[in-house]
Amino acid sequence: MKIDFYTQIHKALRRLLFNLSIKIGAADWTNPQICKEIYDELLQLIALLKVHAHHEEKYFHPLIAKKLKKEEMELHHEHQSQDQLLEELIALTTNKKEKNNDQGLKVYRAFNRFIAYYLEHLEKEESIMPILIERSTIDELLSALNGLIQSFTPQELNDSLVYMLPALNPQERANFTQVAPKSSAK
Repeated sequence: MKIDFYTQIHKALRRLLFNLSIKIGAADWTNPQICKEIYDELLQLIALLKVHAHHEEKYFHPLIAKKLKKEEMELHHEHQSQDQLLEELIALTTNKKEKNNDQGLKVYRAFNRFIAYYLEHLEKEESIMPILIERSTIDELLSALNGLIQSFTPQELNDSLVYMLPALNPQERANFTQVAPKSSAK
């Protein structure tokens, strides 16, 4: 059984980030309805990214700290930096000034700066997974993963599948239900 905390969810996050970046870049920022749609979608994605980081910190970082202390400290610091960048992005998106294409360009550039930073972080997390597997027992890995999955409500599990499955290749989708730990969600 292959356990990977990161790859599938990160593929989903990349898909959401890239799709929104394209949408922001192509938007007519003089149209209030389009601005509202983009801001709503952006705020929803930011909330998801914050929850994602919280889940990693709560369920995966304790094991990483035991096996890879330096790397866990770096990941924790990066999560704090991401949170600051996301707060700055929220401030920019909720700016009450008149919405226009100059403002849209500022949002677009800020969002893409965040994506550039975030992509490096995702790569770092994914690159430590093989080392973590090497240094951990299957029970330790499953315990961390099951802790996360069991914390989800049925609605949260469903929401996760909605944004995750379209990002996976056919083999990953087929294996997803076979490999995914069973949830005893509340």
